[in-house]
Amino acid sequence: MVRVRHILRFIFVVLVITALYAGPERLWISLAPLALSFFDASSETAWQRESVSVAKASARTDERLPAQWRLSAYLLGFELGFCSNMMGSVAFEAPSKRVGVSQALASSIKAAEDLARELGVGPAALFPVATVDEFMRLKDRMEADELGLASRIEAASSRRHRHLFMLGMHVGAAASVAESTSGNVHNPAHDYIGRHATLAGVPAAAWKPVAGVPDGTNPASRLMAYRAALAALEQTISQLGLMPVDSNTS
Repeated sequence: MVRVRHILRFIFVVLVITALYAGPERLWISLAPLALSFFDASSETAWQRESVSVAKASARTDERLPAQWRLSAYLLGFELGFCSNMMGSVAFEAPSKRVGVSQALASSIKAAEDLARELGVGPAALFPVATVDEFMRLKDRMEADELGLASRIEAASSRRHRHLFMLGMHVGAAASVAESTSGNVHNPAHDYIGRHATLAGVPAAAWKPVAGVPDGTNPASRLMAYRAALAALEQTISQLGLMPVDSNTS
């Protein structure tokens, strides 16, 4: 479903760009944001419907598990997403640079290992990157649960915890890009972040600021705004309660 929406959005953008050269420029520029908003609203409606089944499937398990596990699942994903993207970005650099980045990430990797033990889903491994293609497809590889960790989290906890973990990975990868470029580049996986957040019961007001380019007049101010949005999202997840289950929904 997510891949289909990606394809539709891509086709639409291509048509808009083509039309800019073939038709009235002002008309297409005014219509493009409206059409993209329609696609986004349609996606969010579908995610909300899907979240009902996640809530039902997770209710009993989520109720008996420690509330801290919700944040732990998210943070485990964040650390692995952040570190995997950072290490992947230097996979083809000089060995000395790879070692330096690895050392800088040592505390984050240790935190991921500790979180995996807490959740009973270890070991926690970074995504290997041996080719340029593997790095370019990192977001999709995360989404495909290539390492099987998301499945282990679901088996040990619930579907909701799986989505919190997946949310963390995609947010962590986006944060890695922002940090490594000093705020010059922001490339969050909007649909992946939005879907997993919604399915995990995270309010839109908390996830949307990390799923887009932050406001700011320069890279430094945008990076500061993005860091603030990340902190606010983590705070929100730390305070999540049980997801409401609509008993009248089939």
